[in-house]
Amino acid sequence: MSRLIRIDDFPHGDKTLFYASHNKDYKARVEYALMPFEEHGIDYILGVSPGILNDGDIDFLLDNVKTGRVVLHGYTHGWEREWGRITDCWREGGEFEGQSIEEIKDNYWKGYDELKGLPSFDPEHYIPPFNCYSQNFLDAIKDTPVVYIHTCDKEYDSYGLKELNTHGKKVVISKYRSTYDYAHAVTNRINDKSQICLHWIYDSIGRNLYEDYKTLALEIKKMKEELNEKLK
Repeated sequence: MSRLIRIDDFPHGDKTLFYASHNKDYKARVEYALMPFEEHGIDYILGVSPGILNDGDIDFLLDNVKTGRVVLHGYTHGWEREWGRITDCWREGGEFEGQSIEEIKDNYWKGYDELKGLPSFDPEHYIPPFNCYSQNFLDAIKDTPVVYIHTCDKEYDSYGLKELNTHGKKVVISKYRSTYDYAHAVTNRINDKSQICLHWIYDSIGRNLYEDYKTLALEIKKMKEELNEKLK
């Protein structure tokens, strides 16, 4: 049995923070985030926004994502726009706010084409930026390889996402402030079976990113081994 871990935001999920500092060393930070899961064979997905990739990013993914899987995390994460507040777009679909079915579909396939050369690319999983999406988004991906849409209960409940027609796609929900939190906090709630969701860009502020992720990876590995022993 494998517990799939969700890691958001490559190359980034916070434009202000990224250009203030992380643009200089984001690859090193993400490498530190991925290493513990790679080293201990933990299954994870890394959300990638193809429309904002920089030079060398594809090579980085090729070299560093082996155990895990690269998945689509929107196309631009909505960062081509300027909002008064980051939350302004969430109720109407996040990155997909105001976009037609055709616009969303075009960006989906552009992103797909940019990542499909990676052996680790898994088109069955999709992480909408900000955990938000619209009916147009769901209609746009209806006939794509997407099987799982990943979100968080906070947005899912607040913005009526449960009322939308998923066309049979399965919604995977993390729990805000339980499994959707800083890595060191999530480790203390490891028994919550909802999907763990991490954000390297925030976990790397003021803490040892590698050690926090290693501790979590080892706890997950321990639980997996204990379960396997019970099933013998």
